[in-house]
Amino acid sequence: MRFHTERITENSRFWDRVNTLAKEAFPPEEYLAPSKLVEMANACRSKGYGSRAIETPKLEYPGKKQVVDFEMPDDTAANSLQRKKRQEFYLRNGYRETGLFLNYLGADYEVFCMDETFEPETFKELMKTIRV
Repeated sequence: MRFHTERITENSRFWDRVNTLAKEAFPPEEYLAPSKLVEMANACRSKGYGSRAIETPKLEYPGKKQVVDFEMPDDTAANSLQRKKRQEFYLRNGYRETGLFLNYLGADYEVFCMDETFEPETFKELMKTIRV
């Protein structure tokens, strides 16, 4: 399996493609332009690429906490299966539940972290500095 990662910016040749993937993955009210987004095209799913992709930040930022948030599973949501699969993916790849839940842009999110220790208040302060 050949794997390549690339930092995507607005000037990247892949910017339009990444935005298209993000729009496919999230409903319009929850779509954000990609920043640190790991998204796989449908044809690449279930082949180990996502698991390899989340290893990259651990190598690039050793000693830093690896935190993700994702739409909370909801049996009534149009994308309920996708939400559950995303949660299972993160758990399978070493992320742990933090007990922290967020709401922004009208959607509920759960926060997972790879570390055993997680400081919700520190994370909330960090999130205040990020514009969504």
